Amino acid sequence: MGISARRSRQEWEDILAAHQSSGLSLKAFGEREQINYHTLIYWRQIFRKKSKEESAGSFIKITPTSSGETRSFVELHYGKDISLNLPLDYDVSDLVILLKGLSC
Repeated sequence: MGISARRSRQEWEDILAAHQSSGLSLKAFGEREQINYHTLIYWRQIFRKKSKEESAGSFIKITPTSSGETRSFVELHYGKDISLNLPLDYDVSDLVILLKGLSC
């Protein structure tokens, strides 16, 4: 076994992206690429944690403007791909459950 060079964070992102598109299990991919299975698990967890932290939403206060238009709903954007139109009297506890479900 030779000494392996230290990989950058970007290289690990590229390696894990290659794994995703390979269709192989993480173990089989590691064997094929001669990368330690546990090292792959470590970096996958690092990027999953980072991804969750970046996508973790937080509530912001909404202040209605007086545009003269009357609406009976509020439009809520959650993440990049989710947009909800909810009635103004939508139960907040149901909204929390809904958002938790969407974040899985």
